[in-house]
Amino acid sequence: MPRPPDSRRRKGQRRRVDLDSSVLLGASRRLLVAGAALGYYDVYRSSWLISEFVRKRTEWIANRAMKEGCTPAELRQRQRVSRERVDAVVAEMARIFRLVDYTEAPPADISWLTDTTDRPVIQTALVARAAVLITENSRDFPIGETRNAVQITDTRLFLGALYAAFPGAESDIRLLLQ
Repeated sequence: MPRPPDSRRRKGQRRRVDLDSSVLLGASRRLLVAGAALGYYDVYRSSWLISEFVRKRTEWIANRAMKEGCTPAELRQRQRVSRERVDAVVAEMARIFRLVDYTEAPPADISWLTDTTDRPVIQTALVARAAVLITENSRDFPIGETRNAVQITDTRLFLGALYAAFPGAESDIRLLLQ
């Protein structure tokens, strides 16, 4: 398995990263998880982020099935397949991500988040002392800004910065995913 530069592998020197569920549900999840698995950065998760991922994935499957007019038998089949995929992703996150309790976040003014369901996302970043929150939710999180000492970015910008800082990172990640 490819390894990042030794200086980045030392505990405490890697960037601390929080991934919003919008990223965990997106196409770039595999790239971001692989980068964490290779030790380019540490990703933190909370019970809220895991439950939000599961809830949104389940809603997505149910809504799609309704829209496509699935029979009850087909819906059960889709749910079984989705459950297997969700279980695999959650197990992967448990192996690679570090667990924190978002309810233990230090007091902070997060009133800028109007959607209260987004507050545990930033609280996860705060308790983890994350430098970066990666999200695709630009409606609620101001991409490119720093709030509560957490840089808010999207996947494209984060990976671009990673690949610029570590020229071998992109090929390491792609090799791991093969």
